[in-house]
Amino acid sequence: MNYILFVSNKESVNPYYVAAWKNLAVSKGVNESNIKFQIFSGTEKTYMDSNEVNEYCKGIVVNWMGQKDDKRVLHILKLAREKTIPLLENFTYGNDKAIHLLTDGIADQIASYMDNGGMYNIKNLYLYLLNNFLKMNVIYKNPETLPWSGIYMPEEDNVLEKEVFFEKYYNPSLPTVAINFPREHWAWGHTSYIDSLINELRQLDCNVLPVFSHWNRDREKYTGV
Repeated sequence: MNYILFVSNKESVNPYYVAAWKNLAVSKGVNESNIKFQIFSGTEKTYMDSNEVNEYCKGIVVNWMGQKDDKRVLHILKLAREKTIPLLENFTYGNDKAIHLLTDGIADQIASYMDNGGMYNIKNLYLYLLNNFLKMNVIYKNPETLPWSGIYMPEEDNVLEKEVFFEKYYNPSLPTVAINFPREHWAWGHTSYIDSLINELRQLDCNVLPVFSHWNRDREKYTGV
């Protein structure tokens, strides 16, 4: 069976990537084997087995925490070149990419899904890959640009502007407790623990300022929070 190989060493989001694909495969009625995962830990120094890349592999997508001179990803690029397989390697550091047998437009769209992250973007990434690499007639949506940081409130549908927070949620007579939590948790909807903490602090008569952020924020998208 033809398949796409998805490679990642992003330990904090790897479980989300796998779960999103399993959920999508069931909901869309596609074979779970259409996308295979090669998951590395951040410190793992092993190289990908060349047997993982056979004649049924029609594309390789690498989402990598690191730089393009990492010997592990150079090895993957070498395999793709030897076996004439389309490849995109997307790197966290430097917003850099390595591309083989793909147009810049396709590579940029794949990278945009991964850079923005979250359930919506990763599910549509998989649909886009099925459409482009396996030529499956599935409908996908374009990437959704998500804020790099922002104020989260469980009652609100959207990220809050600072002015709205002070107008609706700030009482100057009360103490204020700020909560900083990972952007990945917000993007993937993993916020139940934040919701509980917000409710507990409100019961103690505190203003609560929950802010999600990411250490590798895009300066052009920075909200100023």
